[in-house]
Amino acid sequence: MSAISGHNKKIKVAHVITRMIIGGAQENTLYTVQGLAKMPQYDVDLISGPTYGPEGALTSQHPDHDYDVKIIPSLKRNLNPFLDIIAFFHLFITFMKGRYHIVHTHSAKAGILGRLAAKCAGVPIIVHTIHGLSFHPYQENWLNYIYIKLEKIVAFWTSKLIVVCDRMCVQSVKVGIAPKNKYVKIYSGIDVEDFYRIRIPQEELLRQLNIEPDKVIIGKVARLFPLKGHIYLLKAVRSLIRDFPNLRLVLVGDGILKEHLMRESVRYGIQEYVRFVGLVPPEEISSYLSIMNIVVHVSLREGLARVIPQAMLLKKPVVAFNLDGAPELIFDGKTGCLVKPESLTGLNSALAYLLKNPSQAKHMGSMAKDMVEPKFSHLTMVKKIDDVYNDLIKEEKI
Repeated sequence: MSAISGHNKKIKVAHVITRMIIGGAQENTLYTVQGLAKMPQYDVDLISGPTYGPEGALTSQHPDHDYDVKIIPSLKRNLNPFLDIIAFFHLFITFMKGRYHIVHTHSAKAGILGRLAAKCAGVPIIVHTIHGLSFHPYQENWLNYIYIKLEKIVAFWTSKLIVVCDRMCVQSVKVGIAPKNKYVKIYSGIDVEDFYRIRIPQEELLRQLNIEPDKVIIGKVARLFPLKGHIYLLKAVRSLIRDFPNLRLVLVGDGILKEHLMRESVRYGIQEYVRFVGLVPPEEISSYLSIMNIVVHVSLREGLARVIPQAMLLKKPVVAFNLDGAPELIFDGKTGCLVKPESLTGLNSALAYLLKNPSQAKHMGSMAKDMVEPKFSHLTMVKKIDDVYNDLIKEEKI
C-alpha cells in the first residue's frame, strides 16, 4: 500500500530533463512520468529544455497525456554559464511556485542544476537517475574534475540515486560521489508487450531498404554522434565483406556524424553494403531489429544501452564493447559477445564467429531473451520507482 494512501492531498512530483529527444534516457523518463501520472496519489509534471535536432522529439509523439509539460528555454545540453544561471533561477522559481514534494532529475546538466534549484527551493525529496555518468575516459580531465566535484556537492542533497546498471554505482562510489547505500538499481523499462508488435512486415522492410531476402544483416541502433562507435563497425564491414559478400549493414539513427560516416563508407568502398536508415519512430525499432541477424552496440560511453535488452527480447545475439552496463546482460559466448573496447581485431573476430556459426548465434539469442524478458518491463520500473518514493515519503513524514 502506498505511504500516502490515507492522505487527502496528492504528492506533487516534477521530473526534470535537458531535452526530450528520441533516446534511451528520454524514453525511461517518459515511461516513468506516464506510469506515475496514472497512479491516483501523484500529480506529475515533466520539465524539459527545448527539444530540437536530428534526433527527433519524443514528446511530440505522445500529445495526449495526463501530466503537464513545462519548457524552460534556457535549459540546454551544452555548457553555457550565462544560460545555465538563467536555467537555475527558472527552475528555482518553478519549484517554488509548484510546491513539489519530489523533484526527480535526469541527465548530467538537468541533474546538477535541477538538484541545486530543488535544494534552494526547499523541496523535501530529491531523486536523481544516472542514465550515463557525466565523467568518462574520453573526456578532458579538467571537465571530468569539474563534473565529479559538482556531482559530489549535489549528491549530498540527494535523497536517493537511481542507477540503470550496477557499473554506474561502482564507478560513482569509486570516485567518492556518494556512499553505496545511497544508490538503488532500477533497470530502464521497456513496454515489452507493445515492443513485440512488429509494425512493418519483414518482406516490406527489406524491400524498402533494397536488401535481398538471402542477405545476412548486422545492425546498430544509435544516434550518429561521437563515442557511439559507428566508425569501428564500418571498418569491420570493410574487412568482413571479403569473406562474407552477402553481408549488409543497417544503421538506424540520425545525428551530426551522418554526412561524415556516409563519406567514410564511400572511402572504404562499402557504400553498397551499408544502409543509413535515418530517424525511426520508437514504435518501429522492433521492426528494424527483427530483420537483423546480429545486433552490434560498440559505444565507448554508455549506461546500459536500451538497444541491448531490446535486441535480446527479439532473440538477437548482441556484440558490444566490454564496458559500462554491457557485461551485466551480455555473457560472452552465451548471450552474445563482449569485445575489448576499441579493438577492431576483437570486433572482427566476434562478428566472423557469429557469421560462420548461425546456429550458435541463434542459440545465444534464445538464451538472451529468457534472461532479460522478466527484468525490463516498464511497469516493473515504475513500481520500483514508486517504492523508492514511498520509502522516502515515510522518512520525511510527508
